[in-house]
Amino acid sequence: MLIHVKDIPSSGKEISAQFGEKDLDWGSSDTEIEILRPIIFQGKAFKSGEDILINGHIQAELKVACHRCLEPFEMNIESDLDLFFQPLTSKEEKEDLEDVSSEELEILHYQDNQINLSEEVRDTIILEMPMRLLCQKDCQGLCLKCGVNRNLESCSCLQEKSKSNPFKEFFQKQE
Repeated sequence: MLIHVKDIPSSGKEISAQFGEKDLDWGSSDTEIEILRPIIFQGKAFKSGEDILINGHIQAELKVACHRCLEPFEMNIESDLDLFFQPLTSKEEKEDLEDVSSEELEILHYQDNQINLSEEVRDTIILEMPMRLLCQKDCQGLCLKCGVNRNLESCSCLQEKSKSNPFKEFFQKQE
């Protein structure tokens, strides 16, 4: 979704948008993400000179694969976001933003008097996702030997392994 800077009055402008699969480019993510319902963004944009502040809230319902058992599961993500934009000047383009201070890391840039909100929504969703996607906290995962999903059925591979564990006696002595 493109927001035209000239359309934002200094008093603010309400923004409501929905994003689907075609609106967000997930890039070369290792995690396959399926959007179950359109991602909803509700917020307000404010303008002061050429500076733009956007406050909003994102709601997303996604389907992802568990990192342990590889089964797909649904995940809900809700997040507030505050975005501060300034125009990208030709001087900044030449320097490619090489010398960026910590304060400037919080400043986003727009070109041609347009802000692409899709990129920021996508980035926020990715940052809100946990590093390890688990279908449940106590997911047992796949058996390393036979490959069975240990959440759905048991296997004897784990028991066989414990019989031949050379460190079994060592760990029992430690307790």
